[in-house]
Amino acid sequence: MIYLTRNSQNRNSRQRMRVLLSTLMVLLTLTPLTLAQSPDKILKNATIALGSEKALRRIRSWQATGTITSRRDRSAGNYLASSQQPDLFASTFDLRGLETSLGFNGKSGWVRDSRDGLRTLTGVASREFQAEAGWRARRWLDYKKEKARISLAEETEIDGVKALTILLTTARGIRFKLCFDPASYRLLREEIPLDGAIRRFDYGDYRQVGEIQEPHLIVMTLGEQSFEIRLTRIVHNLPLERSLFDFPRVSNEPLPDIAALLD
Repeated sequence: MIYLTRNSQNRNSRQRMRVLLSTLMVLLTLTPLTLAQSPDKILKNATIALGSEKALRRIRSWQATGTITSRRDRSAGNYLASSQQPDLFASTFDLRGLETSLGFNGKSGWVRDSRDGLRTLTGVASREFQAEAGWRARRWLDYKKEKARISLAEETEIDGVKALTILLTTARGIRFKLCFDPASYRLLREEIPLDGAIRRFDYGDYRQVGEIQEPHLIVMTLGEQSFEIRLTRIVHNLPLERSLFDFPRVSNEPLPDIAALLD
């Protein structure tokens, strides 16, 4: 009986050791994601990295100008983007003589280029672009108020850095993928859907503009095409004409003169 009892105790001890080792292995496996910071904490740190929440909330509008270059053939042109709260957004660029504009005026989204003319965004594409327009104006500051959901995703490797990755899903089901530098908490990448495609925006060359840090290098990837945007000027709270965002009224009206807007 003494032998059997000791044997039983040894078995129990070995079983406990196996359970402990198994638990430790699971914890080690989950550490990069499950034991990481909460997505809300990451966004709070990202806000601090840019400046402060108060400073970001003081920005009611912005306009960025610079150049855009195709990484495929090195053709280059001008770039202009404008945003105003709550959800007005427009961007215009030209490459190889082809000018492209897109905008959201608070109600409708549209795309226009000098080759194919004007197209209205409808259905899911319209909802996606409306979500992006709001994102450009307010970032993530009001995600709780807007009933968006955030969750951690698997780390994303960007230029050798394992970026902290968050999925932000709006109340209407539009999902953005956000990747942050684990050391500085600066936004490194966005992946944003539009009209059946995922557009990727990589950010770098952060510099101080007023009270906050702004990226001055954007690499925009659309399928197999990649474009490098270098911003030379970013202005906050500039009075912006509503016509920048309005749906074009005349089909043969010329696109904005980007060079004149950059002067």
